[in-house]
Parts: sequence; C-alpha cells; structure tokens
Amino acid sequence: KQHVAALVNYERTVAAPVEAMQRICAFLDLELRPSYSDHIEARPAPVDSADIDPEVRRLCTALTTRLERVLADTDDVGLTA
Repeated sequence: KQHVAALVNYERTVAAPVEAMQRICAFLDLELRPSYSDHIEARPAPVDSADIDPEVRRLCTALTTRLERVLADTDDVGLTA
C-alpha cells in the first residue's frame, strides 16, 4: 500500500538535502535527479533562531512528536524527511 501523505522536516532536509530528496522522490515515485538538490548546500539548521514564545515552541515540539508517532504507527502516512 502506498502512503497518502508525507511529513518533511526542514531541519533534517537542510542537514542532508540529498538524502531528503531521495526519500521525497521515493515517496512520489519519481526518479531522483541531481539537479533537485545540487543547489542546496548541506548545513546545520538554525537552532532556536526564531524569536518564538517558549510556550508556542513547546506546543510545536509536542505536536511534532505526536505526528511522528502517528506516522510511525500507520500505513497511510509516510515520514519522509
């Protein structure tokens, strides 16, 4: 059964753009082309660079954790990056 949705994480994508594009292309059943990620230089994602209220950040982190758990437990959704 093919997944119907994907969750793409910005931090993981910029840290490993080639691997992220491999997973995205596999999810979309597309052939990976180097041009999809050649222009992206792998780099650490900014950590806490945005001026976000600590409670909002806590809620976002909790939601992301819940989504990742749900995605890991279902065949309908794929965690791609």
